[in-house]
Amino acid sequence: MAQEVKNKGWRVTFSGTAINLALGILYTWSIFKDYFKDQLNKWKYNVGGGIDDPRNDQLSTGMRSRNTFYFGNLYYNLIPPVNLCVEYSRWETDYIRKADGINNRIQTSVIYSW
Repeated sequence: MAQEVKNKGWRVTFSGTAINLALGILYTWSIFKDYFKDQLNKWKYNVGGGIDDPRNDQLSTGMRSRNTFYFGNLYYNLIPPVNLCVEYSRWETDYIRKADGINNRIQTSVIYSW
């Protein structure tokens, strides 16, 4: 004698809810993925640095014996001709028989291109 299954209605209800939730998530992702892709394409960045290290035997007191700098900037394209930018740079300068110098700089700008 076969057993009778009870409460099939709840199984069907929860299965349908799970399938609808999964389809809703996939549909939402299909809508927003292009938006996120467009937003990521609006960001650009640059990084760089440099060193100037002359021969110290050719320098006199107070002259720069070494210059080092690092920078990084980040651009956001607000609308096609307008970019917002923030930049950080660090400069380290060594002098002959004089106190060394260190400079940290943060700069922001709005760039309009025509």
